[in-house]
Amino acid sequence: MLAILEHSFVPGKVENIIFIVDAADRDLIDFPYHIFKTVIYIFDNFFPLTMEYMFVVNPSEQLLGSWKIISTFMEKSTEQKVFLLEPFEMDKMFDLISSKSVQNKYGG
Repeated sequence: MLAILEHSFVPGKVENIIFIVDAADRDLIDFPYHIFKTVIYIFDNFFPLTMEYMFVVNPSEQLLGSWKIISTFMEKSTEQKVFLLEPFEMDKMFDLISSKSVQNKYGG
């Protein structure tokens, strides 16, 4: 988080942030919700409208199933920015962002 604050938020510039969360080997029980919740809280309250997209890659079947329920409680504008992508769907990410912005292990 400190790196974001040190290298971003240039005065006078509008910046959008893209999050890539790797949920590999995580199910509903051990998914780090507290970290997820804290990051969303910080950006929602202190840096509103800066999240361009959030990609949760390699989600478990449980997480995919839960997302259908969780997403119904989100604002439509936020829900449209969050994508759960299985390994065979990674190309969808590159329809929205440049592969130059993504680590090699995610196809960048």
